Amino acid sequence: MLRQRRDRDTWDRLRALLREHKTYNRARDGAVTFQEMDKRLHLTVLRSCENRYIDAFFTVCSFLIDYQLRPEELAPQRIDLAVRQHVRILNALLKHDEANALKRLATHMRTVRRILLETVRLPG
Repeated sequence: MLRQRRDRDTWDRLRALLREHKTYNRARDGAVTFQEMDKRLHLTVLRSCENRYIDAFFTVCSFLIDYQLRPEELAPQRIDLAVRQHVRILNALLKHDEANALKRLATHMRTVRRILLETVRLPG
């Protein structure tokens, strides 16, 4: 999954992101802090894949993430769920458990898809 196993900076960033996620408090830190943390996580993982289409893909991902947090009354639950899922993904990555990381990532992607579809269906 992460091709740069020997890239110490990537693994250091992942460890720092895990600490941030574990200490994140929505009431204290807010949605803006979550979105910044979320973008750093996605960029770290995507850039480590050494794929030349990453920048374009990340732009789309960022738009979708921001869009799904728009209905303010639903954002807190979505943020809490995303933080829990991110912690599971980060734990698997840091243990070099690729099968579990892919499983956790697939779960996260299904959740994001479901939330995006719910968001599109909301009136107004």
